[in-house]
Amino acid sequence: MLSFVALAGLILADVITRNLGIGFAWALEGSEYLMMVGGFIGAPWVLRRGGHVAIDVVVQMLGAMPRARLARGADAMGLAICLPLTAIAVDALLSARASGSLVFKTLIFPEWWLMIPVALCFAILSVEFLLRTLSAREAVA
Repeated sequence: MLSFVALAGLILADVITRNLGIGFAWALEGSEYLMMVGGFIGAPWVLRRGGHVAIDVVVQMLGAMPRARLARGADAMGLAICLPLTAIAVDALLSARASGSLVFKTLIFPEWWLMIPVALCFAILSVEFLLRTLSAREAVA
């Protein structure tokens, strides 16, 4: 949420300063990074709150027990996907850090900084999917 507030403020400041003939050369690039961070850091929060898009027409026709099993299976599948993605993201982060690679655009900074939100996202998603898989919830709302 904070990154989207910062994004709105950055775009507003960029529009105002460009109209004044000043402009921020890095504003567009900064907004790209803020959108990426917001998406990756927001995903675990949305999962925790049950806010991801779901097509539940068929699921709602199921009884409580099959619905709970289906939800647990979907959560187990999410865990099976997020755990390897966590390992890949951490490996990419550590490789970028070890190689000292840099992002060369308007802003110049270590590439591994971009990997931090990705690795955090998949690690937190893995924990959330694990907790959801192990929970004793009866049915999906």
